[in-house]
Amino acid sequence: MSTNERARIVKVLNVSTESKAWHADPDNRICDAPGSWYCPGQLSPGLRELFDEKKILAGKSGLEAAAYKKAFSSRVWEQHQALPKPNGEGIPEGSYLGSCRGCSMEGSKLICTHCEVAGS
Repeated sequence: MSTNERARIVKVLNVSTESKAWHADPDNRICDAPGSWYCPGQLSPGLRELFDEKKILAGKSGLEAAAYKKAFSSRVWEQHQALPKPNGEGIPEGSYLGSCRGCSMEGSKLICTHCEVAGS
């Protein structure tokens, strides 16, 4: 782990012959197009197990990561809720339609949630 437990730093030593053979097999390469020179590949099964997200999330730093993901999702949801809704049915024509969104009629009163000019 890094000093702040934000990143996992790994140096692989004594790579097994099985892992070397797995990486040498062309079927394990992921290329952007057939026959392409750009093939970044993928992690071998042993490294995939080492970097298994479920195992990482079970540790201390994983709890922090899970809490961050939850807080991030919450912020995204709140921002989505704050976006203007489409104008409702039956609103009167007027110049306000060019600068206001989320307008609807509540009884005989016109309510708009997002206007470019504050207080209008």
